[in-house]
Order: sequence, then C-alpha cells, then structure tokens
Amino acid sequence: MSPTQHFLLIHHRGGNSTEVRPFGEDEQAALDAYEAAELAHMDDEDYKVLLVGAESEEAMRVTHASYFCLGTDRLDVIELSLGV
Repeated sequence: MSPTQHFLLIHHRGGNSTEVRPFGEDEQAALDAYEAAELAHMDDEDYKVLLVGAESEEAMRVTHASYFCLGTDRLDVIELSLGV
C-alpha cells in the first residue's frame, strides 16, 4: 500500500473549476494550506475547500470525480467512478 498523498481542492462553483494543490506526504503543510484556504473563502459560498487523502492523484480524481467532470450529468460521473 502506498503512503497517503494529500491534496487540497478549491472548487469554484460559479466558475465550474477545481484547483488541485498536491502536498505529497506532507500532512502538516496540507493542513496549514487547508486552514488558510478556508479562512480566505469562508465568506464566499461560491467556493468549497476540501482536504483529501488518497494513494495517488489519479485515485483522488476518481473518488472525487464530481469536482472534475464538470458539465456532465450525474450518471456520467458514476460511470467514470466505477470505470464503466
């Protein structure tokens, strides 16, 4: 099993885009960046900030596909997540 990789996701609902900031195995740097991003966007409902741990960026993009499959319907996202 691979060590957990940490990713900060900043999703802009209005702009329909997601910024990915990888932190590798540096959990403390990821937590610090998460806290800063939460503070920066706490009054803006157009943004959603997530801190995600996964084996790889590819795995994270599958488990959180709804943030990356913008403009597709929910069935497409489910099929992508299942590898269909």
